[in-house]
Amino acid sequence: MRWNADSQDFAGARLFALYKKLIRIRKEHASLRSGNFFPFPFNHPDGYGSFPEKDVVIFHRYGPAADGQVERFIIAINYSDFDKFIDVPFSVNGHWDDLLNEQSAVVENFRLFNQRINSNWGWIYFKKG
Repeated sequence: MRWNADSQDFAGARLFALYKKLIRIRKEHASLRSGNFFPFPFNHPDGYGSFPEKDVVIFHRYGPAADGQVERFIIAINYSDFDKFIDVPFSVNGHWDDLLNEQSAVVENFRLFNQRINSNWGWIYFKKG
């Protein structure tokens, strides 16, 4: 597999683009580089944590943005070979942007119910303020 951006290797070029996007997201958001990680060290009854029986991890990152506002992230990862349908907890209601997939969702009752997460993929939901 060739990893450079000019590669004719389809898989390598896609992975390079994905890593470049993940690096940009992390550089743009200081809270993703902070120690603010929830839950730690154990699963939380609201639905955050690591669930090996489902091959899913859901966690919350948060902290101050450069402008002083709070930025929040809900990150969900499906590390199985099969799509999963999961309930995703959120720390606050309202409009959230998925920075990885360039989509958005409106959260009510602090949860998105029965959400499909593709195999070996994830979401990076973001809300500021």
